[in-house]
This record gives sequence, structure tokens and C-alpha cells, in this order.
Amino acid sequence: MITGLTRDKTRELALEYAHLGIEMSKTVKEISGVNKELIRQGLALDVARERLEAILKLSAAANISTSDSLQIITSSVNAMGESAEKTSDVLLLAGAISASSAAQIGEAFTKTASSARATGMSMENLTGILATLIEVTQESPSSLGNSIKFWWSINPVNCWNSLRAYMLNRKDEICLYAYA
Repeated sequence: MITGLTRDKTRELALEYAHLGIEMSKTVKEISGVNKELIRQGLALDVARERLEAILKLSAAANISTSDSLQIITSSVNAMGESAEKTSDVLLLAGAISASSAAQIGEAFTKTASSARATGMSMENLTGILATLIEVTQESPSSLGNSIKFWWSINPVNCWNSLRAYMLNRKDEICLYAYA
């Protein structure tokens, strides 16, 4: 991969990734694979480094693969316009305060993020809705996400209003978080 770095700078970067791998319990191969994909996306090294840390944090904390974490973070940044760090924090919090996991919410999130953004929904609203629906329906996150995306495509305003009304009628912690 062409990075424009000198041999010494490349060695420093490799050592940095090795230390990051130890800290996050990830292999250098996993880290370099994610970094390679981030560079392929056209990100500058400093931006890729920031996003890499958020991806590894989400992967380690949610106990998901680095490739799944990469997909979730990329979806959020590209579709919702949110930072990688905020995405990681919101998904982990939603997973912690609901009976669904950050991994499940993230899987459904990748299916619905662009549709949600088109309706003006915030990341917190979407995450709260997904966490609650996964918890209540026990539907697979991928299937649930695709169903919501389809519903949005037919009537986005009605979908948003119905989901919002449902969430506001619930009084559990995730609903209060999503609409605080």
C-alpha cells in the first residue's frame, strides 16, 4: 500500500499498531486489514487512525469482528454524518441499557441508517428505536432493519411518526435516552 511515509515512519506506525493491538486484544493482521480498508476509502492517515481506534473499541467492547465493526462505523459516518467515536459510544450505551446488544443494534443500523437520515432522524432516535424493536420482537436484526427500510421507502413520514409515537409511549430507559 502506498502511504507516502518513509521507512522509519512506516516502522513507527507498525509499532503503534502493535501496541494498539495489545491494548484492544486484536492481531496486527486485523488492525492492518481495517487500516488498509480505511485507506482504500480515501481517508488520510490521521483520519484513518482516528476511525481505526473507534472501530477497534467497538469491536472489542461489543465482542464483534473488526470487519463487522468497520461496516457499522462506515455506515454511520457515511449515511448519518456522525463521527466514528460517537457511533461507537451510542451503540455501546444502547446495548448496555436495553435487552439487545450493540452488535444486534449495529447490524440493524447498517440497513436503516441512510433511510433514517433522509427523514431527519437522529442517530440516538434510530438506535433507541432499533434497540427497542429488537428487544420486543426478537426478530433478527438484519430482517428487522430491512423491514424498517422497506416501510420507510413506502411512507417515510408515517413510518417516522408511528415509530416515534410508539417510543414515546414506552417509559423504559432506552426510550427516554432516544428522546431526551
